Amino acid sequence: MALTNKKNLSVFVVRQSLGNVIQQYTYHRPGEPDFISTQTRFQFQNQFGFPAAGIDLTVPNPIVAVNQKGASGEGWLMLLAKTTGGTIAWKFTTDGGNFWNDWAIMPGNLPSSLTIQSGLAVSAYNDNRLVLVVRASNNQLYRRFYDGANWGSWVTTSLGAPSGGAVGDPTVIGFPLNGYRVYIRNSSGLLYHRTFNGSSLGSWTQVTQITTNESPEGTDVSYLDDNLTTPLSYWFPASGSPINQQDEGMVVFYRDTQNGCQVRRFAPSGTVFSANFSGGLTSSPAAAFLIGRVEPPFQPSGALYQEFHAFVKGNDNLMYGRYVKLEGNGSLTLSPDWYHFGNLGQIVGKPAVVAWDGVPNFVG
Repeated sequence: MALTNKKNLSVFVVRQSLGNVIQQYTYHRPGEPDFISTQTRFQFQNQFGFPAAGIDLTVPNPIVAVNQKGASGEGWLMLLAKTTGGTIAWKFTTDGGNFWNDWAIMPGNLPSSLTIQSGLAVSAYNDNRLVLVVRASNNQLYRRFYDGANWGSWVTTSLGAPSGGAVGDPTVIGFPLNGYRVYIRNSSGLLYHRTFNGSSLGSWTQVTQITTNESPEGTDVSYLDDNLTTPLSYWFPASGSPINQQDEGMVVFYRDTQNGCQVRRFAPSGTVFSANFSGGLTSSPAAAFLIGRVEPPFQPSGALYQEFHAFVKGNDNLMYGRYVKLEGNGSLTLSPDWYHFGNLGQIVGKPAVVAWDGVPNFVG
């Protein structure tokens, strides 16, 4: 898919004080090389009500957003919510959120009369193909797939659970060419993953050096334009299978036991980089990967910008953002501090965030 010179971050928040609505705020980066430094760069784009069945706000992760075309794709976005009745509502847009279709309810229930006990995890694992993962009432993980037009039935065989059981909400990160990795923490707060490599499922494997209070979040960094392969050679190896390339780019954000935000990038050899965002979190982080080229007349024209962004609900129930920038030489620059969206007011639950290409239409 083509990677354009325009890149956006959309953040979705649940606002009860405004009468149970979801608001979409979008940052449109015109291509200048400076950082996102303040919440004022995010502008209000759209707002819509809850689905008729309501949204289950008892789970920490009530809504989730995904780019149907992959992390660097166009504005084909989908928003999903767990309803108060235990079903899954979803709606989509093909233009980044300027117009959204109405809410629809996914048909079908989990096998064996099981119910959904977690928030939702969803990721693109190929162009316009999605995988959705939930934790069921038997504390096993289950999945279903979107084929570009419809959601299929739940797969009757569960993904199982790691040693110590599955706790909280899962996370799924898509690979190119039909692979994906599922993360979940166990009862001891240890993080595990299980990988589908396009043909078979691996075993549950512990992610070392991570203990977390809440569910992790990952970023899909695999969907890149071929023209970016050479300048990204320090990020993705020049050779190797797509799975190995995704391993090189596997980035996980998580809330640590001190309620701070941690980020880790992994490779087959181990942790490639880590950053401590600190902070007083009351939600797990929502994360997104922002990438594009600097446009003329800004300098250095043609250079890449790459940023990993996290958005959280703070202990004052306001939304905060922070990011780490990956420089061309592979070094990292962490933004000076969290910037807050105080003018937004209080939010409910974890935000949802997604990156996309295109030009948003802002209100006002």
